[in-house]
Amino acid sequence: MQSVPKRGGLFYFCRTMFNKTLLFVSLLAGLTFSCQQKKAETATDHPGQASYIKYASGLVIARHSDWTEVVVKQPWKGAGKAIRYALVDKKSDAHTAFEGYTIVKVPLTKVAATSTTHLPHFSAIGEVYSLKGFANADYVYSKVFQSRLESGELVEIGDGAGVNFESCLNLKPEALFTFSMGNDRSTDERLEQAGIDMLYNADYLETTPLGRAEWIKFTAAFFNKLDEADSIFNVIEQNYLELKAEAQKAEAKPTVLTGVVYGDTWFLPGGKNYGAAFFEDAGGNYLWKETDENGWLELSFESVFEKGLKADYWFGVASFTTLQEMKAQESRYGLFSAWKNSAVYNYDNQLNKKGGNNYLEEGYSRPDIVLADLIHIMHPELLPDHKLYFYRKLP
Repeated sequence: MQSVPKRGGLFYFCRTMFNKTLLFVSLLAGLTFSCQQKKAETATDHPGQASYIKYASGLVIARHSDWTEVVVKQPWKGAGKAIRYALVDKKSDAHTAFEGYTIVKVPLTKVAATSTTHLPHFSAIGEVYSLKGFANADYVYSKVFQSRLESGELVEIGDGAGVNFESCLNLKPEALFTFSMGNDRSTDERLEQAGIDMLYNADYLETTPLGRAEWIKFTAAFFNKLDEADSIFNVIEQNYLELKAEAQKAEAKPTVLTGVVYGDTWFLPGGKNYGAAFFEDAGGNYLWKETDENGWLELSFESVFEKGLKADYWFGVASFTTLQEMKAQESRYGLFSAWKNSAVYNYDNQLNKKGGNNYLEEGYSRPDIVLADLIHIMHPELLPDHKLYFYRKLP
């Protein structure tokens, strides 16, 4: 099994892997497309060419003879249709050759992004300096991107309210890597009209950890670095599957509770949610695994109390940093067995002064490290030498 890095983060790890495993290819060089309107050949026309994707159910990436097809099947929950991108070489004169596709000239060299979950992709494929704009800068954990924000090399183009149209327009990026919850897209549409390509990353809709991590290939495709991303993901996949197999050796499967109550509602991952998959793959027994929801369950305190009172472990407790802090906010937390037995863990082991949390940045790209943390917590005998990376035990 490839060793799981304990320190140094994704950037260092992937640079090391480049020296050992990367395959370099030349994509779409010097090709010329007809400007006559026509329907492009698609991945479904040539199923043998599709796809670079193994786990991501919402993504299709396929290479054709002189272009690359990227399809986001469901760009946001409830979306009526897929978004299709035709990636063509910048030297091509293609403008209207792809009916139903957004033509993107690649490789991109000046882009902006809106989510911290996108940042590790740029680091991993060596495109840190192609990212020129970012929204929600206060949530950035990476020291590399923090340094670029402080120096002005990376410009803030928005905050918690979303992308600022004028700031993004002034930056003039070729494209904006973004995501949508399917509500107000007026700013996106205005930016598109201004000539900025909107590249929708829908990794948050995936139902498995590996499916979500595989979206690194979405980012890489727009920089002509699919092979690099494929090599990176293959190592993560191998690590994850080997760890999962190791976890199945455990004789017992401890019960798992997660989340906290907000107002009158306790939010927990549904049984088809990628979060539930983590607990099962780590050799745990997630108490709500039988539910069919792939999003989040919204339950009453009483409902969770009845089912989770005797749970062995409790993961993901929002911003609480100590057991006593939890009990001070809600005295009934102290009645749970996991609280009494000091078996409460949070994913805030790497938190900076501004509140940037590395789990919410790097964690989705590195499910193998998340899984190693969970196995070490629930089955320490299986990974005795592992040091917790994302998770921390609440004192």
